[in-house]
Amino acid sequence: RLEANLNLIKDKKYLPIIIDGGYPSLTTSLNMGLKKAIKQNKININNINSSYTKALDVIASWEKNYPNTYNEFKKLVNITDFIEGLTSFNKSVLDEFCLLYPILTSGSTFEPFSDLEIIKNLSKFSKEIEKYGYNGIVIVYDEFSKYLETYNNNISQSDFRVLQDLAELANNSKENNQIHLLLITHKMPKNYFTSSLMLQEWDAISGRFDYKELINEDYQAYEIIDNVIQKNDNEISEIKKQYNNDYQELKQYFVNKQIVNVQTFETIENCFPLHPFTAYCLPVISSLVAQNTRTLFTFLLAKEPFSLSTLIAKKNDIITVDCLFDYFESSFKKQPFDSLIYKVWEETIKLTRKFKAKENIVKFLKALAIINILNQLDEFPPVIDTLFVAFKLSNFDNKDILQTIGFLTETHDIITSVNNMYISIFHDTHNILEALQIEERKIQKNIDVAYELNTLIHKAFYPIAYNDEFNITRYFELCFCNGNEDKIKAIDFNNNNPDGKIYAIIPNNLDSSAIKTLYYELNNSSMNLFV
Repeated sequence: RLEANLNLIKDKKYLPIIIDGGYPSLTTSLNMGLKKAIKQNKININNINSSYTKALDVIASWEKNYPNTYNEFKKLVNITDFIEGLTSFNKSVLDEFCLLYPILTSGSTFEPFSDLEIIKNLSKFSKEIEKYGYNGIVIVYDEFSKYLETYNNNISQSDFRVLQDLAELANNSKENNQIHLLLITHKMPKNYFTSSLMLQEWDAISGRFDYKELINEDYQAYEIIDNVIQKNDNEISEIKKQYNNDYQELKQYFVNKQIVNVQTFETIENCFPLHPFTAYCLPVISSLVAQNTRTLFTFLLAKEPFSLSTLIAKKNDIITVDCLFDYFESSFKKQPFDSLIYKVWEETIKLTRKFKAKENIVKFLKALAIINILNQLDEFPPVIDTLFVAFKLSNFDNKDILQTIGFLTETHDIITSVNNMYISIFHDTHNILEALQIEERKIQKNIDVAYELNTLIHKAFYPIAYNDEFNITRYFELCFCNGNEDKIKAIDFNNNNPDGKIYAIIPNNLDSSAIKTLYYELNNSSMNLFV
């Protein structure tokens, strides 16, 4: 069903408007998303109105036509900060302007636009961009669940009205300037509300939305990536022919290790220009660190640094997994300090700064970081073979990888485990562990085991039946002895104080038969026992 819906819009061009959370109202979030889309896509449009643009126009008019009013205004505020606040849709700055306006204009009132003005603006925008070759817009509010969780019992009437009108605008949009609204949540929206009043408000508008359940299956994620990326099928076919052997090796690796089946790998293959390993990692990494500003959808749709569209514009080579480190880096560093992801990020970023002038080394370190963050040790352990897989089809070949590993090993920046061949960044803890292991070996080498046991254990053995029969008290003392020839020869077997001794021989460089021979040669007393 999802695939069928995607096919309906597959051959059409839509401009995405990505809605970021973190703003006090839905109107502000929509205004910011629209402003960002206009700027990033260089859309020349002048009739987008809001209370904020209206306030900015008033200030500009004061500066040009009413210098006295403007000078009085400058005495009351920091003009630079104030304009910046209005430009970034800061509600408190707008409220301050509404309070200052009557003071500066002899009691006049500043009339802000209704929050519903954003609906008119989106409608205008969807029509204006037709001349840029777009069939409409797609409004994506990723992590809409975060908005519902934050304001679940305090969503304003205005926000509910905006949601209602926005849904109606999308449902009634025409074919040539369609508006698609995508609100992404982790559960049904009504399940976020604990207030019966809020639940009633949601129920009143919920019928305007079409609910699609996206089951968290990898195959669906790869289908989405495949459908979102615009590509030339003939060009991909030629590339597959050119690199047929490499693609077959990758397919064999994925399928033989039962990472994915043949059908899923073919879908991953079609995510070109993403490298198959990059396409595989993308939804996994996204789910590990997903935030409203850095997710699978924003990577595919947004026009921002390190997103897919930016990478395609800059790179002639296939997009390898190191690029994911750049895109998700801001999310990595926000993870808990004691988490694997944060530790990998911290170690990697130190080394990439150290080697920032060496492109191959930086590429290698970022790829290694993603492999470690992926943390799928059965499928993709941090070993040389996984790195070969990650960079196959690219200009960074196996020879380059081996040279990089050799260089970083010589500079003591990476270390390869002897036990499992895992490659990791060499850091201070390795030095500490190595020092501890050396010290431990020294202690083990110098320790006198028999002496330590004799110091710790003081035990006597009593022949109870014999003592009872003869009404006396006799006992044997336990004595530990190292099992080498010199130590045994040094034993004073004639010292029968107490009545006898039990010698517990700790094997060392003598076998049991040699110990028995020494015992018979040296022992002159029947009151001594060897065990």
